[in-house]
Amino acid sequence: MKLPLFTIFDSMWGNLERCYQLHDSTRQITKLIYQEALTDNAYSNLLELQKEAGLLSWNKAGEKECTFACHLTKKLEIEVTWDPFNEYTIASAPNITLATLSIKAGLKLTIQIKGEQVRVRCLSIDEDGFMTTTTGQDKMYSLRIDE
Repeated sequence: MKLPLFTIFDSMWGNLERCYQLHDSTRQITKLIYQEALTDNAYSNLLELQKEAGLLSWNKAGEKECTFACHLTKKLEIEVTWDPFNEYTIASAPNITLATLSIKAGLKLTIQIKGEQVRVRCLSIDEDGFMTTTTGQDKMYSLRIDE
């Protein structure tokens, strides 16, 4: 009888992961939902919440998306290790920091220009927040770095 629970589990955790990956207000809202689930229940991490969320009723757990996702892990007797908003992960770094590192390391990036995926190397960042890139084939592009 766990198959329907696995379907809901996959949907819930998949949605949280997709929302986390977006670099817009969706990510910010997901961060608030995540932090709220931890602070409302006085837990320091997601594993603690998973252990205790299983003790909540279906309806009570379902009031908050993250708490409900954790409730499902306990019901399915599995554990999810996920620390999406750790300030020390690359996904939490500001874009300007990532751009600076890519210049220093000489990384090649794949970006979309006019609907086409293009490999570029970052060359510099100007004071207005634009990054100059090159394809290595004498094509230069200037890209705005989002805050």
